[in-house]
Amino acid sequence: MGRIKLHERADPGDARVLSASVRFERGRWFVSFTVEQGITRPAPARPDVAVGVDLGIKTLAVVATGTGATSEVPDPRHLTLTRALRKVRRLSRTVSRRRGPDRRTGRRPSNRWRRASAAAAKAQGRVADQRKDGLHKLTMTLAASGPDRNGRGADRKTPLAGQVAVKRQPGTRKRGQTEPLPP
Repeated sequence: MGRIKLHERADPGDARVLSASVRFERGRWFVSFTVEQGITRPAPARPDVAVGVDLGIKTLAVVATGTGATSEVPDPRHLTLTRALRKVRRLSRTVSRRRGPDRRTGRRPSNRWRRASAAAAKAQGRVADQRKDGLHKLTMTLAASGPDRNGRGADRKTPLAGQVAVKRQPGTRKRGQTEPLPP
């Protein structure tokens, strides 16, 4: 495989790579490692403090602290996500005008359809990355600033994300259904 640039720091002395899965997605290669490493986690400074985060539609999130105070993180509309969504709509229309594959007749897709489909997938991936980045900025702000500090929530530095796309974990239901799935 050769040398690979990692996004996370790992001490190569005590880490052991158990497996690696390689995938090609949106024109780029990704490698995901499963690593066994002895990490000591520090004990929480205040284990009795709880914070609740409710992701919404009208606001990005509502943060509730253990003291009962709530703060709303506004849902800002930023220009890059709006542009990216407009580009996805335009490229989707372009793909629909091209001659795509048909399983019934065995028709192969045209090269223009392949190029347009790859461009649409790349644009959709960019939108997904921007939404994921907005959610990451929100959670990092909450973790770094602490929502109960000075009686304020994470309204000091809000992420710039229009809508938030949250992946559901396997075995969970859609929003509003709280009971776990049957085995």
